[in-house]
Amino acid sequence: MSRKISRENLILILISSAILIYLALPLFWEKGLPINNDWEVYPTWLTEFEKNIADGNLIPRWAPNLWHGMGSPLFIFVSPGFYYLAKFFRLFSFSILFSVKLGIYLSFALGFIFMFLFTKKIWGKWPALFCATVYTFMPYHMGLVMTRGDYAELLAMALWPVNLLIFHNLVKTKKEIYFLLGSLLIAAQMLAHNILSVIFIPVIFLFIIFLSRKTWADLKLPLLTLGLGVLLASFFWLPAFIEKNDLNLAELTEGITMNMGQYDFHNHFVKFSEFISIQADDFYDQAPKFLSYLGMLIIILSIFFFLRKFKSKGKSWRHLGFWLLILSIGLLMSTALSVFIWESLPPLSLFQYPSRFLSIVSLAVGVLAGTISLIFKGKALKIICIAFSLIYIFTAAGYSWPARHLEAKDDETYQPAQSLLTQMQQAAQSGTFYQEVDKINLYAVEPSTMPQGVDIPSLQLLRSAMVLDDTKRLRKGEEIDLPIFPKIERTKGVEIIESEIKSTQYRIKVRASQNSGLIINTLFFPGWRVWLDGQPLLQENIALHDRLKTMGIALTEGEHQVVVRFTDTAIRTASKVISALALLAVIIIFIFLKKSARLDQDFHQAKSG
Repeated sequence: MSRKISRENLILILISSAILIYLALPLFWEKGLPINNDWEVYPTWLTEFEKNIADGNLIPRWAPNLWHGMGSPLFIFVSPGFYYLAKFFRLFSFSILFSVKLGIYLSFALGFIFMFLFTKKIWGKWPALFCATVYTFMPYHMGLVMTRGDYAELLAMALWPVNLLIFHNLVKTKKEIYFLLGSLLIAAQMLAHNILSVIFIPVIFLFIIFLSRKTWADLKLPLLTLGLGVLLASFFWLPAFIEKNDLNLAELTEGITMNMGQYDFHNHFVKFSEFISIQADDFYDQAPKFLSYLGMLIIILSIFFFLRKFKSKGKSWRHLGFWLLILSIGLLMSTALSVFIWESLPPLSLFQYPSRFLSIVSLAVGVLAGTISLIFKGKALKIICIAFSLIYIFTAAGYSWPARHLEAKDDETYQPAQSLLTQMQQAAQSGTFYQEVDKINLYAVEPSTMPQGVDIPSLQLLRSAMVLDDTKRLRKGEEIDLPIFPKIERTKGVEIIESEIKSTQYRIKVRASQNSGLIINTLFFPGWRVWLDGQPLLQENIALHDRLKTMGIALTEGEHQVVVRFTDTAIRTASKVISALALLAVIIIFIFLKKSARLDQDFHQAKSG
């Protein structure tokens, strides 16, 4: 027998649907992406991610066409979650651009729905509508798309409320389904954005402590779930953490050669004035730090009711206290008041932007919006929640709609080499093309994942000279070859009979008329190995360029088969084994918990019978 939807629930569904439709308009009203600071990242990198998948690399590690064909270990360090999501949409033959848009929209929509479901547990359904609206339209959260362009962070924030919901249910019921979902969702969280995961894991840990009665019996299953979820994602985060030492860390943390301090956290603390008003650069390249006027009112009301209910110490008081604590931590860590913490803990420098802690501020303000249920009751509460949700959306219009959209382009345009060619052609037609060549698609060169030992200034100088020369040729109407660094170079006396080049593998058959060599214009990074005529070469027998770290292979006279392949290092292999063992443990524990629950149910039925 079907259940009839009540009039009140129908109104709630209609309002929620209208909000979800409104969220789609800035993305799909125009064909192009909203213009933001990092608009080139996701389409460009998705093409590289796809190439790996097409070549059978289901866990991509290497981006073969960045640095104009010299490659980069980008996907060892960049969280893959959003790219897997966009790749899923690509299976339905959607364009690269539309797939990225669908990933953005799904992140918005899921964040709204999950926040509603989570806060409904605390405050009820109408306050939950207001909580979900506040969280979704918080300036920082909305700015991830409209100004900053960090869609991976957006996906990570979408998963926060559902993780909180699942762990809430796990602590309260200890059901096996929540153990399974909790493990998988924490893993998904780790894959969505590594830095935000490091911020969120302590929050979920404190949340478990907060919900439990602080006994081991209450803590062990949630903590086991949390631990296994982290281990499930170890195939990504463990190599990223260990192998960061093989990168040029000065570039990663300071941006000293190409970004001039862009990644130095000292330059990115939030000023108190930025909390209380929209700043000019909030509309250019940064997610707004503005807490919104309604957000500040929510904080003030939450503090007021926390103090007012201090004596009673009921459920609402405890929730207010917990989320005010999270709010305080987020505000502290985002401002210069915490500089001593950042300087005392060197790993924090990898966070790059203290403003990222505004993510948990947005989360806390979203939950605290439910304080409205302590002021109004009954029909008045429903009307106020609807009205305040609409008012909040209206006041957010200034930063929830993009200033303009970029022109939509076909998939080929987002290939790094084609992107370079397009911009070079534009530079060639410009009267200032000498100044333009050094600005060509930063994300097709990606300096922050540059292997250790590469002399970046030398590489940048060589790149600029070659791009400039090719741009001059284009201006004369001549054709050029791309990538500007050919994948394979041969020395005198070498003939390439045949070659096959994939994202992480070269197969080359050559004929040498004299002792000579072959140059593989790929930046060396641990994992690259060479086989000559079926025999592996030791690393010391691979000649690395002094400044560029490209790979040289000595050849004797005659025909040779050369295979160059990017393989798993010991830590990458170990991380996969750990993930596999964690998955096996999750399955075994889930089956055990399910059987235990069935036995308990049979026992109670027999006892009652």
